[in-house]
Amino acid sequence: MCGIFGIFGHSNGKQIAKTGIWAEQHRGQDAAGIACLRIKNSKKGLIEVEKKPGKVREVLQGQDFDDLSGEVWIAHVRYSTQGKPSKRNAQPHYAQSIHGRIAIVSNGDVVNMEEQRNFLDRHDIQIYTENDAELIVASINYQITFRKRDIIEAIAQVMEHIQGAFSALVITEFDDRLFAFRDPFGIRPLFISIVEEKGRKTYMFASETSAFDAVLPLFGSGAKIELRMVEPGEIIAVGPRGIESFKGPKAERQAFCLFEFVYFSRPDSTINGKSFQAFRINAGRELCKEYPAEADLVSPIPKSGIPAGVGYASFSGIPYMPVIIENPSFDIDFGRRRTFIEPTEQERLLKAQLKFNFIADLIQEKRLVITDDSIVRGLITGVVNKALWQSKAKSVHIRIASPPYRFPCFYGIETKRKNTLAAAGRTMEGIKELIGQPTTLAYLSLEGLIKSVEIPKDQLCTACFDGNYPIPIPCVL
Repeated sequence: MCGIFGIFGHSNGKQIAKTGIWAEQHRGQDAAGIACLRIKNSKKGLIEVEKKPGKVREVLQGQDFDDLSGEVWIAHVRYSTQGKPSKRNAQPHYAQSIHGRIAIVSNGDVVNMEEQRNFLDRHDIQIYTENDAELIVASINYQITFRKRDIIEAIAQVMEHIQGAFSALVITEFDDRLFAFRDPFGIRPLFISIVEEKGRKTYMFASETSAFDAVLPLFGSGAKIELRMVEPGEIIAVGPRGIESFKGPKAERQAFCLFEFVYFSRPDSTINGKSFQAFRINAGRELCKEYPAEADLVSPIPKSGIPAGVGYASFSGIPYMPVIIENPSFDIDFGRRRTFIEPTEQERLLKAQLKFNFIADLIQEKRLVITDDSIVRGLITGVVNKALWQSKAKSVHIRIASPPYRFPCFYGIETKRKNTLAAAGRTMEGIKELIGQPTTLAYLSLEGLIKSVEIPKDQLCTACFDGNYPIPIPCVL
């Protein structure tokens, strides 16, 4: 669940790239990085990279960042799934081909890492990190250096052999274009925006549309905007000669990540012309239809439970009244860090305990409906439920706006160990015991969630809920 951003065709590309990737900070908080291409001519350029652990505002600053210059920019925020948090594993990664550097930023996970790593080893191509983005760029290097293919052919060949989820941006020192591609199943999101002002076009790519919204103030007021999603299996090149689209490998079906609707994407980001907030409110309504409750008020677990709470309250007629607040000091000291993506169990538990405060006089002797987007490991729900009982709630009805998360994700979420998942191998009573015995616990059905997102099931990846993996997994733990 990393975030990527790229831009070609604007004199203020560095600031736009920094602002765009900052708008995706919620997708990864372990490391940040940027690469730029300084174009000397159509066949020769210079790539420079700046990256390290930390957030965007900490990494993309100072003299080293100020010294970067170029016409093409790609940027990344990292959520560690393949390889531990470190500068070595931070992106962008690059490979040295016979023609010059190739740099990449990527979002997702490759599932046949070992097979591909062994293949590259046999051809004496070194992989220096545990990160699959470096594996992809090294594989592109192999196609160019050993198979003598051009960059488009190289990317298409790699897409044939790499299995898993990947949305990626690539720049090279031997081509003056910015390249974007998305895995054949389209598991992870990638959007392209074309902004035209005063007859000049700027091309941008981002994991979420909110990044485009964030950078628009850096354009003129009369700018015209085109927006679409990069298609599954599509390869796009943008450069001095405009935009070109190439067909890469095609899968038998699409499999967009359903959990993007549940949690990952910002509420103001959009897909198919509709905000993720609207889809999440839909899910809250569906949840109330399936599992109504006798209660005095509806309160969300902030922030991810808010739209479900709004939808549940509007459909039920029960007053919406937040009785759980995020500790303002937590925001100041921890910079709005998302608890779900903390790298260790101990850190997640500590942050969960520090993150919330409870308005006891509004809780006491009240029948509560408490909404959240999901229960993955159960830490947040357990901490909240315990505090509500301590505040003398009369009853606590936990309502979750997605199905039980029972199966590991191998496509870009760090939930690969099944034994860490609250719902894996547990009955409903077992989950209730784990999270502190709420009065009732109910999850939105998979059918209800799919109805709320308005996309057919055969175009979605639902593996974390039902175990139906669109791409075979070598070993499920």
